[in-house]
Amino acid sequence: MPSDVPPSDPAVPESPEDAATLAVAALSDPGATFDPRGLGLSLDHTARSPVRPPTPAHREVPPSGGDEFELIEPIGRGGFGDVWLAEQVPLGRRIAVKRLRPELLQADGGTDSRLLEAMFLGEARIQARLEHPNIVPVYDLDFDAAGRALLGMQRVRGQPWQEWLDEDLARPLDELPVADFLDHHLPVLVAVAQAVAFAHSRGVVHRDLKPQQVMVGEFGEVLLMDWGLAMLVEPTGAQGLELDPEQQEGVSADPGPGPSLEGDRASTAASAGTARRTGGTLVPAGTPSYMAPEQTSSDASRLGPWTDLYLLGGCLYFLLTGTPPHRGARGIDAFVAARRGEIEPAEDRAPDRKPPAELCRLAESLLAADPDHRRPADARSVVEALQGYLTGASRRRRARGLVDRAARDGRSDYDSLTRRLSALREAERLWGEHPDIPQLRVRLLSTYADAALEKGDLRLAAVQAEQIEDATVRQPIEERVERAVGRRRSLRLQRRAALLASLLLLIAVVVVGAASTSELRRERDRARSARAEAEDLLTFLLGDVRDELEPIGRLAALEPMARRAEAYFERREPAPAGSEEERRRIEALDLLATTLAVGGDVRGAIEVRERAVTMSRRHDTAGGDASDLRVLQLLAMTQHRSDLGRPEDALATLDALDREIDQRLAVRPDDIDWRLHRLEGLDLRGIVLFDQGRFEESFATYERLLEDAERLPDEEIDPALMSFSLARFAVLAGETDRPEAALEATARALDLGLQAEPPLSPRDQAFLEAIRGSALIDAGRREEAGDWLARSLRRLRTAVSEDPDNAENRLGLGDQLRTAGDNLRDLGRSAEARAAWEEAVKVLEPARETTSNLHLLDVLSRSLLRLGRSDEARPLVERLLAEGWTHRGYRRDVADYGFSSPAAEDSPFAAP
Repeated sequence: MPSDVPPSDPAVPESPEDAATLAVAALSDPGATFDPRGLGLSLDHTARSPVRPPTPAHREVPPSGGDEFELIEPIGRGGFGDVWLAEQVPLGRRIAVKRLRPELLQADGGTDSRLLEAMFLGEARIQARLEHPNIVPVYDLDFDAAGRALLGMQRVRGQPWQEWLDEDLARPLDELPVADFLDHHLPVLVAVAQAVAFAHSRGVVHRDLKPQQVMVGEFGEVLLMDWGLAMLVEPTGAQGLELDPEQQEGVSADPGPGPSLEGDRASTAASAGTARRTGGTLVPAGTPSYMAPEQTSSDASRLGPWTDLYLLGGCLYFLLTGTPPHRGARGIDAFVAARRGEIEPAEDRAPDRKPPAELCRLAESLLAADPDHRRPADARSVVEALQGYLTGASRRRRARGLVDRAARDGRSDYDSLTRRLSALREAERLWGEHPDIPQLRVRLLSTYADAALEKGDLRLAAVQAEQIEDATVRQPIEERVERAVGRRRSLRLQRRAALLASLLLLIAVVVVGAASTSELRRERDRARSARAEAEDLLTFLLGDVRDELEPIGRLAALEPMARRAEAYFERREPAPAGSEEERRRIEALDLLATTLAVGGDVRGAIEVRERAVTMSRRHDTAGGDASDLRVLQLLAMTQHRSDLGRPEDALATLDALDREIDQRLAVRPDDIDWRLHRLEGLDLRGIVLFDQGRFEESFATYERLLEDAERLPDEEIDPALMSFSLARFAVLAGETDRPEAALEATARALDLGLQAEPPLSPRDQAFLEAIRGSALIDAGRREEAGDWLARSLRRLRTAVSEDPDNAENRLGLGDQLRTAGDNLRDLGRSAEARAAWEEAVKVLEPARETTSNLHLLDVLSRSLLRLGRSDEARPLVERLLAEGWTHRGYRRDVADYGFSSPAAEDSPFAAP
């Protein structure tokens, strides 16, 4: 048989296969159905041309629907069939009626006319035996006034699957990822395969499966159309299938678009016959771009259900690559490719789409050139394979492999444990219900914590222990970590305590001694020396001892000493401007302001800092350099003014800070300390703008902060401060609909948080974990978000239980409980959501009457509203609205519960 394109001026075709090859050469569209009947081809090898000669003109009989149907208007036209909208008169319903096109029926009732009518009736009988939800049902068969058959069928309203596919394939991959595309369209292919499996069970092979032959209805129903090339077969044991001799009158017309050509299964053009497995012939037919290799042959015995398996594989191939299996600019090109049975791997055809390997293997197996090698071996198994992919059977297999590898690897070094835990997380993502995952995770985390404890990496050990949900396993490890931390801290504090006692004693002696004028007169030189030494020791107290107490939240203990130090300086004569003594006094003022702020006297702290700023300017004017201290005062004053609800004053303070920084960097552009001050200023500006609801401005500020940080050496960046800046940037990315940026920022923040030295406090670590959970919620990954929020909650509950009077800890826990409740509600777990909101109220209620923290009142009021306790929430909501609270869209949120904003109607925070 020929395998190449035939010559342009062919001789008389020697075989039906040659005739079909010549005919398909004229087919310009390789995706159209190739049906030789439309060209008048038959098995009459004496025909002189593959082109049908013109038939005498005849007058078409006016449309008549017979007794059963009333034809209304044409709604489709195929190669030799018309489809009309009609009314089924006895039942009064609109249906579709298919009939042969009158101009193709010879007026003299010749062979072609009788053969076409026989084939039309054959199609009607085939389709009528296929009563399946995914196959268009046949309602009735009637005859018009001229005695020509009319086939009544369901009228299908919907969209051709090919159109839907083309629309989705035109969308960018970042808008419609391949996974989502397959989630949309694989269920359609499953329905088609179910229809094919049913047809095979009734002895029918479709022979022309492709997306163009499928309709997706208005309500998602899937219907396999066009059985015009279908053939009847019956099982013959292990040898395969043969054509059914009693019902093989022919195949019906193609009602779909494109040329309709199909080989006569007749020994002559004048009568119907049978094509047996041995010796039967038929002209090839189908769609060149999807044809199975056996469809290009004239040997009828080669066709069977396996042919439809190949075509199902072709449809799957189209889903994976966006192209049919056989490509070619013309029908003959695709026809030759089909004959050769050569398929380009789906991964190579569409590398940018990265189709799933499992589905690529399935498509490759179904598209095997040899029918005996096609797997699965029947359409029902194809349905199961596709459903298995959709329902996660393959994911379970992959998860088992990952769990097995994680369990077998017995190494306990950091790298191996990290890889094993990563594999376990991937397995859990694939199959969260794997029965071995919880126990194996506990074992790996425990091993990791033990290894970290042995190396003295106490922070790493604590991080691993915190991830263990089983308290009976977690608590002993945490106790070991705490004991190790306590031993390390005890050694430091013992050394510091001895030094601190001597320092305080010496300072007291000097201060008391300074009050005794007579003693000073007698020992002036000794006093001057002692005073200088005392001031040096005081500087040490303000520096090293402060650094020791501040991270553990005990800085307020220094307030009495800070006041005594300030009183000491007040009693003395003013220090010379620009002197080191004056600089030490500025440092003492900073300590006093800090202890006042920690103790809740924010206004007092601002007053002291203003004195420090004034003194530092005088110091600089006299030739000293206290600009670094002044920057610290301005940063702190910005925070204080923001805390007091004075954002405009805070921004004005930041403007003054920017001027200080600009002046210094203009002289010394590479000064690392001042470039770090710039980052601190940007961080505070972002916070103030955020609290005002100016999210886009705040986001731009943090973008600049991160850009500036990238230009600094890594060793100069404080991991803790940068992790918080990234976390706040992530919050803003969520507020401004940038979920991917939020996810990336939270991942970096967590990595930097682990590098912090000293380690982050439980509240700070919980903050980072909660921000990660919120970012995952915004990205639609709610199950994963729940894990992070649960981890944050566990840490915060511990902090609150250890320090119940700490309002910040309570706020952190209440806020995360409210967020976790919202997430659980959106997951449909309403009972758990309600429990989370109730716990949030219980945590925050004790601070309700005494707090001035509007954020705490925000969280409390939202939790009450979600619980339906509107009367309790009302005074809180009204207070927050009156004070202009706009954090995270608060006004819009409470508007859903019937509260309106007192703001102007054009305010972006007014109730919608």
